[in-house]
Amino acid sequence: MTGTIGERYRALLATGEIERDPGQEGAVARLAALEARLARHRRAHKSSSLGWTAVPSRAFTSTAKSAAARPC
Repeated sequence: MTGTIGERYRALLATGEIERDPGQEGAVARLAALEARLARHRRAHKSSSLGWTAVPSRAFTSTAKSAAARPC
C-alpha cells in the first residue's frame, strides 16, 4: 500500500479493515503533519537529482595542478 498516511488511513476505513476512531484520527493527523515536514525538509536539503551536495570543482583540480607542477 502506498501513499500518504492520511490516504492509507482513509483507504483502510473505506474497505472496512478498520473502524473510525477519534484517537486514531488524531494520531493520523499528527503523523501527516510530521510526514509533510519531513518532505519539505528533504526537498530543501536536496541539491541535485542524485541527492548529493555539489562538490567545488577546485576539489579535483588543485590535486591535478599540484601533481603536474612537481618535477619528476
